[in-house]
Amino acid sequence: AFILIGGCATQPAPGSPEERMQEVAQERAEQEERIEASVLELPEWYDNPPKSGSALYAVAEATQRNLTLARRASLNQGKAALAERFEAHLDAFDEQYLDGVGDEFKTGARSAFSQKLAGWSVSKRKTIALNGMVQMYVLMEYPIGEANRIIVGELKKNKNDLLQARKNEGFRMMEEMLESRVTN
Repeated sequence: AFILIGGCATQPAPGSPEERMQEVAQERAEQEERIEASVLELPEWYDNPPKSGSALYAVAEATQRNLTLARRASLNQGKAALAERFEAHLDAFDEQYLDGVGDEFKTGARSAFSQKLAGWSVSKRKTIALNGMVQMYVLMEYPIGEANRIIVGELKKNKNDLLQARKNEGFRMMEEMLESRVTN
């Protein structure tokens, strides 16, 4: 009798709060296992993305039910991360070529970047099966030349900022280089 009662004591009644608590505990345990497994599978480049004077890099990851959803979600996260990198590049551009006084063109550059986010590529990708799910890691790359082309295009819309930028010899050289690439 004690065995029968003891066996029943560990099984809560269907639909009871105790049953739901066990389900939540099981879900948490499974989530912890997925997190641990995903960290073990983390590609080296995820924690140490490349640094380059010729491209902006961003990493992203997503876990979804199937490969298509994982790919789409990881790319969307990667694009958002590239937008953050572009923001940092835009601030550095402003400091380097406009001495921090060219704020008017920044809003247009941000908008242009998000609308024209073309030219990016997936530099590396790692896909793993993880407890019935698909996890995808991506390393995305966006050429600095494309980012600078967007920024210069927005500067040209604002005469005051363009005049300020053209006082900087480095900016003039970069502008000439970007224009020569368009004509070639």
